[in-house]
Amino acid sequence: MKISWQHLAPSYCDKLGLLAKLAAAESLSLYVVGGCLRDAIMQRSCADYDLAANSDPTSIAKQFAQKTNGHWFSLDKKRGYSRVIIKNKKNNHRNKITEYCVGDALKDQLQFDFAPLRAQTIDEDLKLRDFTINAMAVKLSTLNLENRTFELIDPCNGLKDLQQQRLRMCGERVLFDDPLRIVKGLRHCAQLGLTMCGETSTACRCYAPLISTIAGERIREEISKILIADHPQVALQIYFQCELDKVFTSQLNGKQLLKEYTRLENIFDNIEKGSSPEFKQIINRCTGDGFTIKSSIYLLLILRCCRLKHNVLDEVISRLHFNRRVAKIIAFATKINAEELHSFTLLHYNKHKNKRALLLWLQRYGAPLPEGVFIICCLSKHSIDTAQIVHLYRFCEQILVNGRIINLLSVQQIQEHRPDCNGKKLGVFLDQLQQHEISGQIETEQHAIDYLKKWDESD
Repeated sequence: MKISWQHLAPSYCDKLGLLAKLAAAESLSLYVVGGCLRDAIMQRSCADYDLAANSDPTSIAKQFAQKTNGHWFSLDKKRGYSRVIIKNKKNNHRNKITEYCVGDALKDQLQFDFAPLRAQTIDEDLKLRDFTINAMAVKLSTLNLENRTFELIDPCNGLKDLQQQRLRMCGERVLFDDPLRIVKGLRHCAQLGLTMCGETSTACRCYAPLISTIAGERIREEISKILIADHPQVALQIYFQCELDKVFTSQLNGKQLLKEYTRLENIFDNIEKGSSPEFKQIINRCTGDGFTIKSSIYLLLILRCCRLKHNVLDEVISRLHFNRRVAKIIAFATKINAEELHSFTLLHYNKHKNKRALLLWLQRYGAPLPEGVFIICCLSKHSIDTAQIVHLYRFCEQILVNGRIINLLSVQQIQEHRPDCNGKKLGVFLDQLQQHEISGQIETEQHAIDYLKKWDESD
């Protein structure tokens, strides 16, 4: 099959053309391999390119970096692996887009990974890869300058599998050699809407226990990509079809999870149709570790459906090495119970309740702010007023200092009226002041001053 140069690199033809010339000058056989070809065939944007050569490509990689003002660095000097990062000028205008998690199409840099072939020939190399859809290649020297096409190398029939929307492993040992490929397979299904063939499904179930040997950071990275993908529900369905739940999460109620997932999907679909651009931007803001607020909510749904005991949940957080921010989000959302959610709902829909009271309630229960505003509303199972949530979120941003809500009265104000209120006594007063705000007894600064004047530590 011939593949269009424009599909392979719609905006970066010059980069691959330069590589073709450098390889020819060195008499080196240089191939574009893997996921970027898969995405090209599906006409998906890509900013990561894998290149394999019949000998060490380090010299070409360095020349390429020099001619493109890129940054070269070694990944594995012994094996000849290296990477070139090139700033993507096309996205320089994005301003605050870095606040959000974005897909490959919006990356602000291009990545080119160089490596020698892992076998004697390109066909043998491709057969050692994980899935057939990633086991295709084109040789840069086969570029047709007239019609700008490549000849596709496809020894595992990955193109046919891609056309039939099927995920199939390249060989019997690929999942045993790297069990993380099981989770990667789920990620491909989530990103591309693929089904998993029976043989691959059986192998996933067989080798799933070996995932415990994989570094937690690698697993977490794949999970984040699954939950931010276009079809995460496909990965969930395959997870149960492969009976992976019996290996990892025996307490997970599959029917309940899929039902809750569908509910969230409907919520987000309605949001996408009718909400403001500002809401969509906020819901896609990055919380850390590759998760957005939206994908974090999906993760929390899964963990809540697992009904993990607190000590087990803490082990999961530690095992996957979540950063402090994401760990706090998980801890809050998985430990809050139905009664507490109902309490928030009553506060939220009380027209007389001010915004500070709602936010103080969230802070008191350990919610990370401002993300907790979205998380609690989605978990509460009530209709979502997107305008109201955005308003509450923005207000929260205004009154936060170092992640905490500013007190209604400053320490200086308190001591002006009660010089004796300091140390432990000051802490007791501020705690009781917050309780009164949450209950609605105090709403303004003047109310707080009046309360302070008559306050006694025994109150």
